[in-house]
Amino acid sequence: MKKSLLFLLLPALLFLTSCSKTTEVPSQPVDINQWMQSREAGRVAEIDYFSGNYMVQTNRGYSVIEAWGATPRIGDEVYGHFSFRTTQQIFNRSGNYFTTGRVHDYWLSYFQAIQLMQSLRL
Repeated sequence: MKKSLLFLLLPALLFLTSCSKTTEVPSQPVDINQWMQSREAGRVAEIDYFSGNYMVQTNRGYSVIEAWGATPRIGDEVYGHFSFRTTQQIFNRSGNYFTTGRVHDYWLSYFQAIQLMQSLRL
């Protein structure tokens, strides 16, 4: 009985100890200027505080972002990948902080972005 219990617990114990959570710490601090050069710049045009969505005006149109962290203010200058749907880190240059957001849609006209924000609110 003890040997069969040992054969059952040993693989389970090995499996549980082989899984570990590691946090990657960058070897160097992030250079904000270099980080911003590799991202798209935008300005916050509208905010829906009820749903946590906001619009960013870029050179290619408007993007609708769902805030997963701090919500920026209208007029804040933000940097991120606003031209494809993804969850990402967004840098608010006006507030000097990083936040997380998810791009719902991009390259929209102003009225398309307003309609999308209203439909996401429901």
